[in-house]
Amino acid sequence: MTLEELVNNTNISFFFKEFTYSSNKFSNYNKEELELADYLILVKNQLLIFQVKERNEEEKTVDDSIWLRNIVNKKAKKQIKDTILYLDNYTPIEIENNHKHTMKFNKSNEYKIQKIICFKCESIEKYKKFSLTQDVGVIHYFSFEDYQNIIKSLSTFAEIWEYIEFKEKLFRKYGTEIEDLSESVFIGHYVSNELYAKPHIRYEYYYDKLLKSVDNYDIRHILSIMGDRLEDTRETTSVDYYPILEEFSLLPRSYLRHIKKLFYFIFDAARDSIYRSPKRLLIKQNNCGFVFYSLPKDVATERKKILNNVTMQAKYSLKSTVQIGVSIVYEGEDFLIDWAYINEEHKFNEELEKILKESNIFDDLKFKKFPRYLL
Repeated sequence: MTLEELVNNTNISFFFKEFTYSSNKFSNYNKEELELADYLILVKNQLLIFQVKERNEEEKTVDDSIWLRNIVNKKAKKQIKDTILYLDNYTPIEIENNHKHTMKFNKSNEYKIQKIICFKCESIEKYKKFSLTQDVGVIHYFSFEDYQNIIKSLSTFAEIWEYIEFKEKLFRKYGTEIEDLSESVFIGHYVSNELYAKPHIRYEYYYDKLLKSVDNYDIRHILSIMGDRLEDTRETTSVDYYPILEEFSLLPRSYLRHIKKLFYFIFDAARDSIYRSPKRLLIKQNNCGFVFYSLPKDVATERKKILNNVTMQAKYSLKSTVQIGVSIVYEGEDFLIDWAYINEEHKFNEELEKILKESNIFDDLKFKKFPRYLL
């Protein structure tokens, strides 16, 4: 399997197909075929640009240092710069994601961008981890083995993005002083509570603890069925569920861990036909609210109408801008999962005020701080 296939399979395994792009050719205004970087991952306004390099048969006789300089450094770096140049000169660029939906890319200044060069060469044990350029800023270098370790140990898009930002801050502060440290040191440093300290080999201790820890936060198997289950009061298209996936993707495991508990709480209630009051959660930094609840099967035909009403009430009670609603009905041997999404500024609503005052279905909210990692 080639490195391009390995990276593509890795990205699809850990990120939703809706946000990953691996067929990135397009035509410019003159009908010339151009190509963006090998891989793109776009979640909301956060864009990861990947260029991958692996020795082909002709290059295997070339000295390691020459191959690294000409292919990994010069050529890959130019391809990343060209990608940003294309975004600025030819937008909107339409390309198909790995879920077979055609999406538009806008100018680079509309995104936060992280640039990554991923390479594979078995004879090379170490290579630089950063490059500071005048035109596109910091570019990160990862061997494929290091990239796999990052993905497996951090797993969520939110944490991987934050980790790359964390490494960039360290590089800008300490420069080449930290080039020789292993990736496991940086990962361990990131998951520790000592983010402002100077990187040191002792942080491998936290990396080892992270790998041994048991942390049940993965809900991708639940979210993967979302495409056909979005309920909205407006006319929908095939990609209208993307904003829900984006909100979940931007959550660190500390919140996903709690959300997974809420999912299984309402799964159990639906299966056992037990009434539980809807459970709300407000993520203050994102101003995004969630509400989870189960319904008895005798109202299954009305579940989408009920879902919309409960989601609107939850949004109003939380004063959130974004609100996601999830309802579950157990029917026969299957769970019916429906999703609702609302994105609009909070404003006074006399009818909702009256409903919440006279027949509030929600429990009182409690402030709770969730630990980042269970080490």
